[in-house]
Amino acid sequence: MNPLESELQSALLFAAPTALPTLRLFRRNVGAATYGKNTVTFGTKGMADLWGYWRGGRAIELELKAATGVSSKEQKAWAAFCRAWGVPHAVLRAREGETIAETVARWIEEVRTLSKGV
Repeated sequence: MNPLESELQSALLFAAPTALPTLRLFRRNVGAATYGKNTVTFGTKGMADLWGYWRGGRAIELELKAATGVSSKEQKAWAAFCRAWGVPHAVLRAREGETIAETVARWIEEVRTLSKGV
């Protein structure tokens, strides 16, 4: 059974502070909330699931995908925006049959590799 994106996200957020001690990651919420007659929107459609800072202030954006996940048009546009602005962006994809631990360990190495360009 393949893990859900939400399970992978939680596991990565839990593992990252120890595995990547010079990086702080944060979960991003995108959507809208209605209270009575008022609606508040937050975020921009397509923004990456996680954002963070390397010690020293360099930003990073991480889009997470389950094994069967596909990037939307808006997510591809956000990735292009990040690249245009020099912000490291990665799409981290789970693989069929991987455990959560295997996926997170591989993702941490991918982020570590991405940091070499920082």
